[in-house]
Amino acid sequence: MQIARLYKLTKALAVKARTQAVNQLKSVLITADPALREELAGLGDAELFRTCAGFAEASSCEWAGEESVCRPRGSPWGCWLSRSASYPNRSGRWTLVWPEPRSATAGIGTDLGRYVPGGGGGAALLRRWHPALPLTITGRDIDRAQRAADELGAATAATVDLRRSDLGLTADRSYPAVVAAPWDDHLNGLRYAQHRGLPHLSISSGLADIAPVVVAGAQRTNAGPLLVASHYCAGTLALAALHSARQFDRIDTIRISAVLNDLDTGGPGGMADLQRWPTATSAGLGRRERVFTWAIGPDAQADVCSTDGTDLPGQSIAILDGPRLALATDAPNDRVDFAVGESASRRRVEPASFEARIDLEGAGRGGAPIRTSRYLVHPEGQRPLTATGIALGVERLLGLRGEAVTPGIHTLEALLDPAYAVERMAETDAAFIGAPGDS
Repeated sequence: MQIARLYKLTKALAVKARTQAVNQLKSVLITADPALREELAGLGDAELFRTCAGFAEASSCEWAGEESVCRPRGSPWGCWLSRSASYPNRSGRWTLVWPEPRSATAGIGTDLGRYVPGGGGGAALLRRWHPALPLTITGRDIDRAQRAADELGAATAATVDLRRSDLGLTADRSYPAVVAAPWDDHLNGLRYAQHRGLPHLSISSGLADIAPVVVAGAQRTNAGPLLVASHYCAGTLALAALHSARQFDRIDTIRISAVLNDLDTGGPGGMADLQRWPTATSAGLGRRERVFTWAIGPDAQADVCSTDGTDLPGQSIAILDGPRLALATDAPNDRVDFAVGESASRRRVEPASFEARIDLEGAGRGGAPIRTSRYLVHPEGQRPLTATGIALGVERLLGLRGEAVTPGIHTLEALLDPAYAVERMAETDAAFIGAPGDS
């Protein structure tokens, strides 16, 4: 039943994505040049996509200058259709232009050494916090990486190849840390860091995926520190929960209920993570009466309540946040539930937002029972919080705040004060709001 439910969820997301793609493309054509509209009028969805797929693809947004003929208002994809003077009388004169996102730091993939993840604002945060910090922006397209580096200032650009043990980097360049934003299935980034005694940070491994990282760290205990930040939003949600837990003398129960907006999955990399994790296990890992247990079938299913009171179908998942919070607080009961769907902002016809409910039960300093329920929210979705988690980890690993990090395997709460993390989150417009049942 659990596998069938996952298949149903995946199918629903695929159908929704297809519908959104069709609507997006048609919204582009509505404002297109009349000649183009006439040329494509009457085509069915399948033929329309085949025709548009034959358009040339531009590699730079500079192509969409004065010749740009249409752009949908409020387009989340930033897609233009532009006319090419090279083919004045053919369908090929129309060019799809995908400009580099303003928030992206390195196009599609970033990985290394004062290297920060592309498309989440991690580099921008580090630049804001440490204006003189040299940064290297990486990606498969060196031109895009260079443009992003130029926008940041005091930054260089490079390309990397995670399939190579040397990552395709020249031997005459050195870096003080390795950040693996996409899933490093070859572990070449990790080995690169260990061979050079560099700190390493990873964010995309699931609960089962971290096994090779843990083994690698145990085998080379004198190599650089390994920061395992493969938690929801790179650990910021768990740090927020630990900050809320400070008013407790004893915590009996922790429940995290997160809504991931289906338009805010983090691009192809995020979708790949969501598809990969259930292949390892469809069960959820939680703690019940101090025993870590796997929830399967109906036990894994749960309703996740959004900020507007709407219940979304969710389930317990195998994610590091659960055991991390249980062990950090010594809570005997702990559960993390996750739902993919429309956030409350989408139902208000607003941009996709982030929302996660944090429920804590226990006793206060005097032994009196306490229960708190609040939401951590962000109007711009999960990406600013993920970027904050990465930037906090990089800042700590590079020794820009606090003492030098010793070799070994670390988590963010072992290296960071949750109060400081919450301050940094608030600077990006994250906030706590009360939830029903909050005392």
